[in-house]
Amino acid sequence: MYSITFSKVIAGQGTELEGAELTVSGTALDGTTVDETWTSTGTAHTLELKAGVYVLTEDAAPLGYEISSAITFRVNLDGSVDILVGDDEDGEWLSVNDATVTMIDELTEQRVSFSKVEAGQGTELAGASLRVEGTGYDNSTVDIDWISDGTTHELMLVAGVYTLTEDAAPLGYDIASDITFRVNLDGTVDVYVDEAWVPADEATVIMVDELTERDVTFSKVAAGQGKELAGAKITVKDAAGNVIESWTSSGSAKVLKLVAGEYTMIEDAAPLGYKLASAIIFRVNLDGTVEVKVDNTWVAAANAKVVMVNELIETDVPKTGETASTLPYVGLGLLLSAGVLFFIRRKKAHGDA
Repeated sequence: MYSITFSKVIAGQGTELEGAELTVSGTALDGTTVDETWTSTGTAHTLELKAGVYVLTEDAAPLGYEISSAITFRVNLDGSVDILVGDDEDGEWLSVNDATVTMIDELTEQRVSFSKVEAGQGTELAGASLRVEGTGYDNSTVDIDWISDGTTHELMLVAGVYTLTEDAAPLGYDIASDITFRVNLDGTVDVYVDEAWVPADEATVIMVDELTERDVTFSKVAAGQGKELAGAKITVKDAAGNVIESWTSSGSAKVLKLVAGEYTMIEDAAPLGYKLASAIIFRVNLDGTVEVKVDNTWVAAANAKVVMVNELIETDVPKTGETASTLPYVGLGLLLSAGVLFFIRRKKAHGDA
């Protein structure tokens, strides 16, 4: 009888693996049959075997590992051990050190989904350059890149720790921060957030892109002059009617930082002597350009500037020459009034006499 050692290890590490259900079966040269079963405990296992040919079989692998192929080995009369590499007919017997039969378990590849979405919407974004790199628990390395196409992307990864990086964001969006995540032996995925591992639903790593803020200029001017007006109360609202900002014009242009979307510029109160201007609907595009809606048509706004014009309030002022033309009539009226007054006084005087 010879002491034969059986080692169940993790691929790439050599670390003993526990939880594998193993069986050695075969026949010794003297005809004795063997059928020994055990579960690996994280340390090597030893059996006493006579010279003969045997097979080491993995009946069930530990969680997160693939079942290894069976290993045929022989114990020689001097106690040394050989393993068969290849099939039975064309295989080759190779000696092993220390009479140890080593079976290696490969980690199971797990399906992990990657979602690249727009902040606040959850809509999948196309055009992001993404990369996953990291190391599996078997010391295997990964460095995979792709460009998002508006759908979730799937990778097959073994258990380990990885990083999702956005190398380039789609037009109009900011580059998102890296996401560190781990794939567990059971196929679940956790994301590292605020120094803690948080489970990711449905093994999906979600990276969110925020829209890039763009400078938009607002100009409040007098009609026919182009001069900036002070004293106008202005409000800018988004498409949902939410107030983005309100201010009173100061005589200089106002600059706001806005993300792509549709907005409305409203004059709540006009400066003294000016009419209230109509509201202006405008949109900020992903490339930072601005367009204003005029008669249901989008018109480019130069230099990303929205210009609101105020008209003066009309007042009743006599036209030129109007005063001179009425003077004769005014004078005649005064003379008639004086004549009437003179007649009344004279008649009263005669009556008193």
